[in-house]
Order: sequence, then structure tokens, then C-alpha cells
Amino acid sequence: MKDSENKLSGSMHSFKRMLSFGILMVIAMTLFAQVKNVSGVVLDKKGESIIGASVLVKGTTNGTITDFDGNFVLRNVADNAILQISFVGYQTSDVSVKGQNNIKVVLSEDTETLDEVVVIGYGSVKKSTLTGAVAKMDSKAIEDRPLARAENALQGQLAGVTVRNTTGEPGADMQIRVRGAASVNANSDPLYVVDGVPMNTLSGLNPSDIASIEVLKDAASAAIYGSRGSNGVVLVSTKQGKSGKAKVAFNASFGVQTLEKKMDVLNATEWMEFKLRWNDANYLQEAKKLGLTSASIKDDNATRLSNLGIQAGTANSYLVVFDERWFNYLGDDMRNAHTYTPNPEQLSLLDWQDEFFRNSIVQDYSLNVSGGTENTSYLFSGGYMNQAGIVTGTGYERFSFRANIESKINKYLTIGMNMAPTYIVQDGSGQANGKDSQVHQALYATPVSEPGVGYMTNVDPNPYYLWAGSTSSPVYNMEKNIKQNRMMRLVGNAFVRITPFKDFRVELSASANYYDLDGNDYKYTSTTGSWAQGEGQNSSGGHNTERKWSTLLQALANYDHVFGNHGISVMAGFSSEQSNLGFSTAQSFNKPFPNDAITGSFDGSKVTAGTNTVTEKTANKLLSVFGRLQYNYAERYMLSGSLRYDGGSVFGANNKWGIFPAVSGGWLVSNEKFFKNWRMSWWNTLKLRASYGVTGNNSISNTAAYPTLSAGNYAGAPGYKANSLGNADLGWEKTHSTDVALDLGFFNNRIQLSLDWYTKNTTDLLYQVPVEGASGFTTVWDNLGDIHNEGFEIELNTHNLTGKFSWSTSFNMSYNKNEVKALGKDNTPVYSGFDKNNPSNILTVGKPVNTFYMYDAIGVWKNQAEIDAYSAAHGGKPVTFEGKQIVPGDIRYKDVNNDGVFDKDNDRDYLGSPTPKLVFGMTNTFTYRNFDLSILMTAQTGGKIFGVLGRAIDRPGMGAKGNALGHWREAWWSEDEPGNGKVPYILSSTTGATLDSRWLYSSNYLRIKNLTLGYKLPINPKFISYARVYVSIENLAKWDSYYGGYSPEAANTAASSSPGGSSALGLDYGGYPSPRIYTLGINVNF
Repeated sequence: MKDSENKLSGSMHSFKRMLSFGILMVIAMTLFAQVKNVSGVVLDKKGESIIGASVLVKGTTNGTITDFDGNFVLRNVADNAILQISFVGYQTSDVSVKGQNNIKVVLSEDTETLDEVVVIGYGSVKKSTLTGAVAKMDSKAIEDRPLARAENALQGQLAGVTVRNTTGEPGADMQIRVRGAASVNANSDPLYVVDGVPMNTLSGLNPSDIASIEVLKDAASAAIYGSRGSNGVVLVSTKQGKSGKAKVAFNASFGVQTLEKKMDVLNATEWMEFKLRWNDANYLQEAKKLGLTSASIKDDNATRLSNLGIQAGTANSYLVVFDERWFNYLGDDMRNAHTYTPNPEQLSLLDWQDEFFRNSIVQDYSLNVSGGTENTSYLFSGGYMNQAGIVTGTGYERFSFRANIESKINKYLTIGMNMAPTYIVQDGSGQANGKDSQVHQALYATPVSEPGVGYMTNVDPNPYYLWAGSTSSPVYNMEKNIKQNRMMRLVGNAFVRITPFKDFRVELSASANYYDLDGNDYKYTSTTGSWAQGEGQNSSGGHNTERKWSTLLQALANYDHVFGNHGISVMAGFSSEQSNLGFSTAQSFNKPFPNDAITGSFDGSKVTAGTNTVTEKTANKLLSVFGRLQYNYAERYMLSGSLRYDGGSVFGANNKWGIFPAVSGGWLVSNEKFFKNWRMSWWNTLKLRASYGVTGNNSISNTAAYPTLSAGNYAGAPGYKANSLGNADLGWEKTHSTDVALDLGFFNNRIQLSLDWYTKNTTDLLYQVPVEGASGFTTVWDNLGDIHNEGFEIELNTHNLTGKFSWSTSFNMSYNKNEVKALGKDNTPVYSGFDKNNPSNILTVGKPVNTFYMYDAIGVWKNQAEIDAYSAAHGGKPVTFEGKQIVPGDIRYKDVNNDGVFDKDNDRDYLGSPTPKLVFGMTNTFTYRNFDLSILMTAQTGGKIFGVLGRAIDRPGMGAKGNALGHWREAWWSEDEPGNGKVPYILSSTTGATLDSRWLYSSNYLRIKNLTLGYKLPINPKFISYARVYVSIENLAKWDSYYGGYSPEAANTAASSSPGGSSALGLDYGGYPSPRIYTLGINVNF
């Protein structure tokens, strides 16, 4: 029985094994039968093979690309798989392979590139029919970057648009130039138009609300804005809702900011040696004046004071004696060269940059809800940004809201409204940027203080270090003092669109732009060197307000019709605009105050009142009629013409009206039969464009054309006096522009190239012309002078790799040169710069605008033999600089006329322009599966920057109380110790106050402006349609040769009346540095 059971059991086990084996074989055969190799070919509709198309098994990473004949082979493909075939310029195609081992795929062209809509003035066109020079940037370039200002996103993105970060101060304005500066006394900033509303700034706009930015660069595009178009027009379109269920988008980022660059100044030990050597040299110099031949640096402090007859403890004594504690830090050579009594007490050694600049936080959040029905669309957005500056006491906080609503009442009537309030709080504005600012003071501040004092030098309760200057702690100044501006902006517009019949519509709109500023400042006595006088005794405070608004009423009529191969578009409009309506107040109150307990309320009857003014603003009114006619035939031949007629209140009674015409044309050669018959499959787009137009500039004082009065006193009685002369003939400044361009597309627009050459001739310059002194005035506004700009632009967009790993590149380059052609009645040069008595720039015929004009420093006179040899080479006459005898250690200049004498009339030279000639931008974007990486690089070359901060920390004769640039380690001290041949003798008095090229640097730079790495989270789309996290670094790296400041883009020190404005001269006197920002963010769509 057991045998039978054992046999049965063994049989059952054998059966199970066989059954299991059989099942596995069936499964294997089934699997083998379901997996196969698939081959095929990918063609276009013409039957041409598509090289490099991506072929991917949908939902997997199994993929390949087509070869040179368009063929592909994929292995291990399931029978029920779907292949996804894609290529740049074609629509993506999904193909089932069920029952097929060899497939043929025909891709259709994706016309999105050519059908892309580009916004132009008062309308929009397809990119394929565009005849003007318009550059476009969409919201992708703005996302993932912590931008306080939308303008910053334009840098490096668009050819012909130069964006300059003249300061790194949070929320500060930037300088934007479109195809060069076309004016000198009038404003050179472009006109901004946000959703049809003209503005002079984008400071109240949340970058997250932007859908696209178009820049109208040539006159054919900008002339429709007439009197305000000569500097280009920046059109901003904000995001709109779309029909469908509600969508919610949330973006958040949190970042840390650090100092991008640390300047090279002397450290504490180096300063002690520098100060000691200066005191030694000064002691010997003063002794020599007294005929003391036995004086030596070996003399101790008592001997030095006795020899010179100086009382110990006086200010002059610290210019010749030394602090014996220095020798605790100095080397043996300095110790052995001096006689002193050792003092073991330790000093406070300071690094002001490390203390003054901080790591700070920036955070940005935005939320928008959009959606709509068949007849109504909406978008509501809110945003909050808080950027603490890298300088203590500075910051920018913005609260923004936007509502864009549009509703179709019936087939004839549509109404809409946009409303965008913004509230901004800005702290420390201007306190750490430019001459005498706290950045300037931090770089100049002595890096040594008394024990226990540290960085609290010369502020309550500490005196200053006696061998140092009287600079009060810049750190404490920024922490304690108050400077805050609170700004409210409200922009609103509403429209009614009527469509009485097909292709014709009329739009009536009204808009208002309101601005309210409330600012206050307070300087505490404790932050000054007079703190010992008591609380409030040296304090000051102030309060200022400004309220202004502008209004626009506008009517537009558009007719667009296509019949056969012909398409026409007609636009006519009328607008009435008023701006600068309102008033401003300014009040300041000076010492002494009872105390510092109250910092925002002042009583002029109890404290000294300074400024106390209320100014009613002079309105600027503009009345305009304009129109445009566009025609295209079969999308091959395009013509466009526009005309605008403007009347402006800012001009004289005899010249208030101006006419601004423009015409442009295009030929899309690639749509011609002969081009297609060439059968060049690799070349698919060829378009020619040309344009000419006239634009204007009215950005001058609203009272420039009128004689004005100002309040005054005569014999103790109040009254009014003449303040300026008027000019009834003052008219428009006009810019005549030409543009010739070529647009190319290759490999089905996988490579797109645009080439533009342009000229801009500005005539009738708005210029303050000198008048006869007998008039009692120095200048009057007039139309005199011409400026010429010309250049070329390159825009190149390529899709280098496609497939699961993709790589695309966007490159742009702009070249611009300008030249003054005429200036005033007799072409009299205009000098400008930091110091009107010692200018650095010149505006003169034949040279670029604001050319640097100064002595060219080529080294140092190393010894007397060198001077004697130069004298001998020039007839033996003495070598002099502006009448003073040159001695060893003085700066050596280029002798322009080679006469052996150095003087202003003959030896100043033209040394370059503050405007770069070439500006570059390049963005590389990579994607792999769910990862994306973008790198933005910017560069410029051909310009100069003048580091006027050298006046404080880099000039002979500046003394040694404060700090100095690091290259003073290699200064000239004697004929036996000549230094590096570039840095002069610190006690040189021959050239000490001269502005020269020692502070003139190249403004060339290459910068990795932004790097962003993102990852799309694989989540269930039922709840969250899209989620992505990213890390971003702004200002990642920079290569430049600007030694005299933080940034080669800085510009902060020049009078606002300077030709082109205060930022046009390229002067930097301690600018607020740009931060490096490390950001972590998330984008979520519901």
C-alpha cells in the first residue's frame, strides 16, 4: 500500500513539475510572440526623408532616432505598443504597431512657428506676415527667476535691446536702450505699454503676470506711437483667462542672496604698514621743509613731535607718529626700521565688506485662478515678493493683485476690464549707492579700531580711531537710520468692443494710472561723530509725498478682410491723453531735536525747518490721430503703411503738431513656386523685410517751451522772478530710421536665423542751447543737433538635438555705433562728468555720445633720469604738468601732441565710450525625461566705465586715514622702490586731483546670468495637472576686468542734466553690488 502511495505521490510530483514547465513555456512563448522588432521610415508630405526624428515607444524609455535616409529600427517592442514620432517643425504623430513590423510614417508640418501671433502697436499679426523689426519674449524666460523688476528678464534675451543693471539695489530702475541712445537732453528710455496703457515704468508690474513682451525696434513698428516712439516701444501683454473649467496655478520660491564680488582693498595689517609708511614719508617731508637734515624714520614718536614742533594728541600729530601697537602685526623689517616701546594691547582688525554685506533672503509667491465659459473669461492673480537687500537696512516688498475679465454680451458686443493695484515698500533707497553713500564709506573705512570697539567706530558711545578718518560706522548707519518709501500704483482700463458686421470692429477704451508716494527719513545723532552732543542734537528728518495720475481715452476701428489671395487690414484711431496730473510735497527738519523718540512727526515751530514746499505739477497733454493699412498677397508679398499726427502741450505755440509716417514691406520668397521647385528640402524659409519711418521724442520738461517764474524776495518783500526763457518754436525731436532684414529657416525651421541692419538719424535734437549772458540766463531749449546710430543684429535659434534628450539654443548679438553729427549753432562741445570743473566726458561732433575725454595715464615717472631724458628729447625744456614741475613718483601721461609739456588744451585724449559696441546673449536649454536645464549667458564688449570711487581710495594725495585699493601694495615709494610702475607715490601733489584714465576700465564682461535645473514630478494628473520643482542661481559667475568697483554695468554718479541723463556717462562712485541668488522653487497647476 505504501509502495502504491509512494508511486502515486511521485507521479503527482512529476506531473506538477511537467505542468509548471509547460505553463512557463506557454508564458515564454506568449511573451516572445508579443515582443518584436519594428522598423520603418519617417517622411514628410513631399516624400523627403526626415533625418533625426525621434521614435519613442510611448510610456517607456525605449527609443531611437532616424538615420540619414529616415529609417529606424526598434527592438523589443510590444505588439500593442504605440510609437510616438516627433521632429522640430512637424506635428507629433502617434502610430500603433499592432500587427505591423514595418511602418511608414508621414509627418505634417507644424505651422505654429509661422502662425505665431506677434503683438504690434494697436493690433497683432502673424509672424509670417510681419514686416517690421519686432522682438518677442514669452513668459518662459521670466519663470523660475526671482525678479523684482520685469525689465530684468529682457537682459540677454532680445537682439537690439540692451538692459543695464546700473545698481543692484532691490527694486531699482534699470537702463534700457533699444538700438542705441537717440537723444542727449531728452529721455532715451523706451515707451512702455501694458495691455494698451502707456507707462513710463514697469515698477508696479508683477513679472508673474506677464504672458509676453514684444519690443518694437524699428520706426515702421514704433511710428504708430508717434512722438514717443524714437527710443523704441516695449509692449507687455498680461495673462488672460481661457474658456473651460477653472485652473489654479501656484508658484513659490525661496532664495538666499550673497555678495557676488568682493573688492580688493587693503586688509588691516596691510593698512597699518601703508599708514606707517605714509606717516614716515610725511614726517621726512615736513622735516625737510624745516631744514632738518638729520630726521629719520628711526626717530621715535617723541623725537618726531619735538622736531616738528607739534603738540601730542593734536590732529596733525597723528600724521607723523605711529601707533606702537601696529608692530604686534607687522613684519621684522618694519619693526627693525623703527624705534618704539612694545605695547602688547591688541587692536580690533576689521573687514568692513564682510560685516557690511550680509546673506539675505528673497521670497516670491504668486497665485492665479483663470477660466471661463463660452462667453466670459477671467483671470485673478495675487503676488507677494520680499527681497531683503544684501546691505542691512535695504529691501523691497511688493504686494500685487490683478483682475482681467472679458465678457461677450452677444455676437455684437464684448466688454472687458483690467485692474491692477500694487503696493510697494522700499527701504534704504539711495543710501548705499553712489557718492558718499554707505557702500562708498564701507570701502573707505579704516580696517582698524580700538579694542572692544569693532565696527561701532565713531558712533555712540565710541570715538573714532585716532589714526583713522572720521567715518562713522556704515554698518550702524544702515541698521539705525530710516529711509522708507511706500508706493501705491493702480492701473485700470475698461473697453467696449463692437462688431457690427463681419471683419469690422470698433473698440472704445478708457484707462487711468494712479501713483501715490509717501516717504520719510530720519538720521539719528547716535550715528554721527557728534553723538556726544546728546540725543537729538544732531538729528534730522523729513517727509515727502507725491500724488499723480494719468488718463487715456481711446477709440479704435479695425477692418480685416481676406478675399481670394488678398488680405487687407485697416486700423484707424484717436486718443486723448493727460499725464503728470497732481502734486508733490517736500519737507525737511534739521537739528536740534528734543530727542530721538519720535521720528515721523515734526513741528516746524519748534525745530528748524529746511525745505517746505508744495509743488503743483504741470500737466502733459497729448492729442493724437493715427492709422495703419496692411496688405498681403498670398502670404508672399506684404506691405504696411502707418501715419500718426500728434499734438503735444510740451512744445511751443508755433510747433505743437508733428506728423510721423512709416512704410514697410516684406517678400516671403519661400512661398514662391520657383523656390519650392528648387526642391531644397534643407532650406524652407526665406523672407526679405525693409522699412522706413519717422518717430519722435517728447520726453522733456513739461515747461521747457514756456517762460517760467519762481518765488523770490526783493528788499525783504516776497514776489516772483523770471526763472527760465521760453521758446515758442520748440518742436519735436525726430528720428528717421531704416531697417533691412533677412529671415532664414533651415531643416524645417530647426535652424532659424534673422539678420537686421539699421540706421537711426535723430534730427532737431532737443537741446539746451547757450544764450547771451546779457539775457540773465545761460541756456534755453531749442532744436539743434543731429545724432547718427547704425548697427546690425543677429538672432539665431536652433534645435540641436531632439528626442528624449533634447537641446536647443537661442543666440542673439547686437552691434551699435553712434556719432554726434551736429551740435548747437556752432558745434560747441559739451563737457560733463562728476566734476564740472574737471570733466570726464565730452559731447562733440565726430565722436560717440559722451565719449570719455581725459588724460591718458601710461605709467609712473620712475626716476629723475627718466624725466631728464624726456626733457632732453624735447629741447631741454622742463617737463611740467599744467605748469607744475614733474618729479619722480608722479603719474606719467601720454603726450598727445609730443611737445614735452602736459596741459589740458593739448593732451587730453578721446578714450572710448560708456556704451558697449557689442552685446551678446545666449540661452541653452536641455531636457531629459522629466529633467530640464537652462543656462543664460550674457556678454558685452567695446565700452568703458569710469570708477570715480578712485577719487576716494585710489589717488595720490588722498592720504592714508582711510583704506585704499589693494594695488597700493605696489605703489612707488622711492627710486629704489618704484613699485609696479603703475601706482604713483602717495604723497605726489603734482597730479593728485586730476581725473585720468587710471580709473577708466573696460566694461567688457561675460556672465552666466542664470542657471536653472528643474524636475517635473510624476504625479496623478487627476488632482494636480502639473508639478515641478527647480533650483536656480542668478548671477552664477562673471568674468570682467573692472577693478575699481563691483559691477561693470554700474552707473550712479552724474547730474541728471548730463547729456542722456545721470546713468548715460558711465560713472561709478561705489555702486550697490548685484547679488548672487540661490533659489529653490516649485510650480504647481491644479
